[in-house]
Amino acid sequence: MTVIVHSDTSTTSQQLLNGDVSNWFLDKKLWSKLLGDDANEVDVLSSRVGAIYGVTALIGTVEARLENLAGKFLRRQDIAVALTPGRMWVVNCGVSSADDQQARLRYTELKSDFNTVFASFAFLR
Repeated sequence: MTVIVHSDTSTTSQQLLNGDVSNWFLDKKLWSKLLGDDANEVDVLSSRVGAIYGVTALIGTVEARLENLAGKFLRRQDIAVALTPGRMWVVNCGVSSADDQQARLRYTELKSDFNTVFASFAFLR
């Protein structure tokens, strides 16, 4: 889990923030912005709006093609993003590999573990 200080929202009501996150579902380019990657390098496999203890969350499964000094690789991950006043919360479980098939296979093997992690955050709908 990552918590990012989001000072622009520190005086915004939770109700307005929940509305903003609900609208993110309609933004096809948002996932690439959240991941800090080019839109052509991100494939959204699933996306939905849910809630964590009454806080609206954008939840999805995403594949992203990344490159660093070690080379190019595929990252397949489950992500949830929520806003509270002054904070952006990101829960992320995933796997990476230079071999696309290996990344997808390992993701499938770990999916039940990822579900356990996400369930601990009480997704309600």
